[in-house]
Amino acid sequence: MDGMNVWNSIQRNSPSPRNEFVINIDPIPNQASIRVDDWKLLYNPVDLSNLDPKFNFWFGPSERDFPRNKNSSSKENDFKDVKNSLAGRTVQKLIPNIFKNIHKIRKNVEKRLQFYNSTAIPPGNQPEDPRGNPIFWNNTWINWFDYIDQNSYSFEV
Repeated sequence: MDGMNVWNSIQRNSPSPRNEFVINIDPIPNQASIRVDDWKLLYNPVDLSNLDPKFNFWFGPSERDFPRNKNSSSKENDFKDVKNSLAGRTVQKLIPNIFKNIHKIRKNVEKRLQFYNSTAIPPGNQPEDPRGNPIFWNNTWINWFDYIDQNSYSFEV
């Protein structure tokens, strides 16, 4: 994809030399996202508030409604345990001077996104073709364009 050789990382289970990853660049809705080091930038993210309401509600029971078993409990959280965990080390790495450097960090991430966007090829979306309707192909999805004789078939629904 980008020519970076990560074979040694895969073979030796060592850290990847890659420190950035383009998640998406889509010029049609004008959206993009990239991760650089520990930072992720979402440009013009999707507004989820206008999703179909039937997909936008809680699907399971609340744990608050379950009676607690007083004979069993988890141990109290100990900050030292969290601090020494992989997640804790990551949090400590992100927090220092975050507000002092946030504008510089954002500009750096935006520059990387602009670089990748400058190399992007426009999408090759084609208009919908009614001849691809599965009704003409035994109600199956196939590579229909390989099978048509444009002079002998009538495609009318």
